[in-house]
Amino acid sequence: MMAQRSSGLPSTTAWALASAGAVGSLALIVFDPTIALGVASGLVLAAVISGFDGPYWRVAVAAALLPVAIFGVIGAIATGSQLLTGGVTIIAVVIAVATGRVVAGDISDRALNQLSGASVTAGFTAGLVGLGGLLVADAGGWSTLVEATLWFSGTGLVGVFVWAIAGAFALACAVTVLPAGSFVPPTDHESYLEVRTGLLAALAVSVVLFGVGLAGLIVASWYVPLFGDVLETITTSWIVRGVGALVTALGVLLIVFAISVRHSWLSIDARRNAAVPLIAGSALGVFIAFTLTLSVSGGSLETVSPLFGLGSVVLGVGWLIGQAGRWVERESSAASAAVLAVALVAGGVVTGATVTELTTLEGVRTAAVSLVMIAAGLFAYDLSRYGRTLARDIGPTASPRPQFVRAGWSALVAGLGVPVAAFGLVVATLFAPTLSVPATAAVIVALGALVIGTRLLFR
Repeated sequence: MMAQRSSGLPSTTAWALASAGAVGSLALIVFDPTIALGVASGLVLAAVISGFDGPYWRVAVAAALLPVAIFGVIGAIATGSQLLTGGVTIIAVVIAVATGRVVAGDISDRALNQLSGASVTAGFTAGLVGLGGLLVADAGGWSTLVEATLWFSGTGLVGVFVWAIAGAFALACAVTVLPAGSFVPPTDHESYLEVRTGLLAALAVSVVLFGVGLAGLIVASWYVPLFGDVLETITTSWIVRGVGALVTALGVLLIVFAISVRHSWLSIDARRNAAVPLIAGSALGVFIAFTLTLSVSGGSLETVSPLFGLGSVVLGVGWLIGQAGRWVERESSAASAAVLAVALVAGGVVTGATVTELTTLEGVRTAAVSLVMIAAGLFAYDLSRYGRTLARDIGPTASPRPQFVRAGWSALVAGLGVPVAAFGLVVATLFAPTLSVPATAAVIVALGALVIGTRLLFR
């Protein structure tokens, strides 16, 4: 999904930046193997973002995968045994998403708006699912809540008739509110209205006949005891009430869906409007994520529901992306490259700050991870600046040869600082076997100064 680039940075530069992201991700996995889940979730999220720029079926799939990927990221962060692991996992996710976006190229304004809409829809659905899970847990489980719901309308025949009226009314409202354009083209609008009118009449007649039938059974039971047993079965059957409750719930969902689609169609002036695949895909994706999370957690609603409350907040922030749509449309891949460079350097600083001594293999390994990530970040920073200049002056179709030369030069300059900094760390530990956090930060700053100085010297 991310193999083809439509615009943005030149292809060779973009893949060179992706290699820097891959090196940084592998370095973090070496630091802590559990971070691999965050890297995988970030790559999936980057691929999902690309899916919003395509036909309706692709938009629906992307909308369904978006909440799954988001909750995968949250789960990867939550599995960290320490605060440090969680923070490094967040950095790994940012690196993975930025790497995927650099390769994919710029995102269109239309795709960005659809991503924002899917985020809001999925966040609203996740909030409802999380709240529903808490209600189920407080009620004592699914069976208790279902039983209380089925018998909420009453224990006699009146309760059964109330469920019949509620189901028919909900379906009638849903059929009335659903836009005709969801099913038929404009040329078949009149025939659709005729079918809708007939369906509404059939619902009304069905409710009346059901009420008359119940009244007839009551009268017949006065004379024939068998009819009394039939009434008793209908009154105490959870299947009859369950059908009414299920139809009512389906009608309410259709009403919410119809109102959302109608609002989108009336508020957005565009020839192509993906409201239907966005809403349907987002809701389906949230329920898939809920089922997967519930199965992984062992069926604990007390644990899963707060997680979906947090997920609803994270997804709800998606509308902010739409507010910056015009800027992101022009600078998507360039901004992703800048984010990639910053995240790589930040990962190197965070991991480097954990080094306390170099007398053990663990300390040497962590120091190496820190230096590699910082070198990769500096490489990405320098190459992204060159890529932006090349894209502005020539365009995405620039010749690959000068890009290879510049990538090799940037890698040489950034890589030169790694052995020098490593030597500096070794020398520093000779005077202080336990290297403090300020000393580590000083060595990291010295590395950056060395690379930048070398860069300016040989320019």
